[in-house]
Amino acid sequence: MLSRSKGHLIDIAPPQSIGIAEITVDPITGVLYHSESRPSEKGRNAIVRTEDDTDAFDLRWDARTGVHEYGGAAFCVHGGKVYFSDIKTGRIHRIDGQGPVPVSPGERPLLAG
Repeated sequence: MLSRSKGHLIDIAPPQSIGIAEITVDPITGVLYHSESRPSEKGRNAIVRTEDDTDAFDLRWDARTGVHEYGGAAFCVHGGKVYFSDIKTGRIHRIDGQGPVPVSPGERPLLAG
């Protein structure tokens, strides 16, 4: 929410507000998804199926990546499958009706540079 103070716009949103980080549409199904930054959950990013406000995974997962500074996204959706990068493990996971399943090798985060 924005308010005007002495001719300037100031942000008066509560500090624990949920932020929308990314929005994407499944090109096959047309279903809309978004990611939410949740300060009340230690800054965790959750992927949400927008039309029914359903989280794609539970509190153990955090859809973030360090490459966002370079234009990389933390998740994508295709044909009803959600693919996301978990910041804790550095691995890419797939969700297709079950809990997240790793699709990239290794247990250590990938490092750029």
